Amino acid sequence: MLPAPILPDGGSYWGMAALAGFVHFVMYSDPLAYFLTFRTFGTWHPGDERGSVNRVNNIYGERGIARNPRLSHWSQQIQNDDTFVLDAAARSVVDAAIRDACRFRGWKLIALNVRTNHVHAVVWPDAGKDAMMTVFKARATRVLREAGVIGAETRVWSRHGSTRLLFCERSVSGARYYVLHGQGAALPKDDTWWEHYAALADANPDD
Repeated sequence: MLPAPILPDGGSYWGMAALAGFVHFVMYSDPLAYFLTFRTFGTWHPGDERGSVNRVNNIYGERGIARNPRLSHWSQQIQNDDTFVLDAAARSVVDAAIRDACRFRGWKLIALNVRTNHVHAVVWPDAGKDAMMTVFKARATRVLREAGVIGAETRVWSRHGSTRLLFCERSVSGARYYVLHGQGAALPKDDTWWEHYAALADANPDD
């Protein structure tokens, strides 16, 4: 059996499969959906006890970087920007921005959950998985800045993220369940940022 990849909450995909029917079939060529995960900057370092990957050790089913407190500590020490965590207003912005990006491009969003340090999205493969993740991150960052939730120089996201392919209806259903119901308690959101965003839009109608 392949080693169990580590989930953001510290569990394993094999454990999740037993609960939610999350199964990957890698022998087919065309996925039914993508399961995208990306995290905020500075919240998951190489050597983290939850498991981690890098540009070399990032193949699904293969062992990533083992727990290494010294490596994790060193990575935190050389971090050149502040760790970023999504508060209630930021979570609301990111959620709205991703949904808006999907509507604008005609992408079908199956499930979305914005947490304090990561985002899960299950989407139909209407474009390349990396391209879709890039759009989500860029759109969310842009709206965070336009709404005045973050500063112009704030670094929001870590590099890239996880782009898993879902090849059967059972795996899509399992991923959807995990995203919507397997992330713990619902987090509060703050929609008052819309007032500032709308005021900016009225003041700059040509932007």
